[in-house]
Amino acid sequence: MNIMQKIKVLYITDNNDSEYPDLLMNYLNVSEYRNRLSIEQVDAKLINSEMDSLDYIAVLTEVDPTLLELNNKDNVLYLTESASVESNSIFKYQPLDQIFKAILNLYYDDKGKLLSTNDRKSTSIISFTSANGGTGKTVLSLNFAKFLASHSLKVLYLSLERLTSYNSYLVGEKEKSSELYYYLKDDPLRLFNKLPQLIDTDKELKIDFIPTNLELDEVKSLTKLHLEELLKTIVDLNEYDFLIIDMDSENNMLREEIMSRSHEVFWILNPDETSFMKTHFLIDTEEYKKIVEKKMVHFIINNYGGSIFSNKSNFELSPKAYIDHQSGWQNINDREKLLGDSKIGIKLLKCLPKISIGLEEDEHEGRV
Repeated sequence: MNIMQKIKVLYITDNNDSEYPDLLMNYLNVSEYRNRLSIEQVDAKLINSEMDSLDYIAVLTEVDPTLLELNNKDNVLYLTESASVESNSIFKYQPLDQIFKAILNLYYDDKGKLLSTNDRKSTSIISFTSANGGTGKTVLSLNFAKFLASHSLKVLYLSLERLTSYNSYLVGEKEKSSELYYYLKDDPLRLFNKLPQLIDTDKELKIDFIPTNLELDEVKSLTKLHLEELLKTIVDLNEYDFLIIDMDSENNMLREEIMSRSHEVFWILNPDETSFMKTHFLIDTEEYKKIVEKKMVHFIINNYGGSIFSNKSNFELSPKAYIDHQSGWQNINDREKLLGDSKIGIKLLKCLPKISIGLEEDEHEGRV
């Protein structure tokens, strides 16, 4: 399991009093910052000879920084006994959360994210969309997420539907809320800090997800800038191998933006003329033509019953895979559909030649 990259903090003291450093470190271990920071205490007498070999990212010091031979003084916070207006000084006796926040601010850019490092995880964004409802987009996206997670890959599932249905498939411990919407709209600088607290986990399926409870008007009011902020923040968490996005089938503005930022797109259709007609109408517009030409868009026929209407060739769509109609699903709940399937994920993965997770080829290549 991969963990979030932590900021390693060096705490420099000039006396033998360990009460304050101990208080700081003990509080860190039970605070919301414990997954973002780690603190190591060092005596100022040793700092000159050892500083070059210490792998630190930020420095807290009770010693005047001008008296220390530090290679980089831009990452130093000077703990003072009284309030100061100096930019890199911070009052020692204030809520400890404020000190942790100041450390994070040193290494956030103007949008509140960690500066880039050389050991970043590459997060692949794979989105699922459709031109109309009722195509089974959600169950396919979750089956693919489950398949990836079952192969020890870290997966975050994100539903941006106006009428969410993922909650009938996933089981978590956190209550659904609109906090994600609040931070995107009103407090984006705190989103990086708060997002890990909003993420829940389906422990059985090993899928992380954000239990959102967004109103229709809230989803409709999200802009391209909000979406860009959210996707960049998730990637900058540096934790996930895959981000699976379940898109809304009616919000064309968000769909266009998500598709343009995805590495791969699954476009789900039913095997009927209406589904093909609506899809063709959308991708024939200039905005979608550009995306389809540049991106790997995979048309998937779901609920396939062995044949498609006679004039499907008029719509110039080339399906990449066919997912058979699951007659047995009529008598089971959504959770059981997700737990019981073992083939849909493999079928979808075979549409993505750029992604390899070391699977052996199945002996039988038949339809799912």
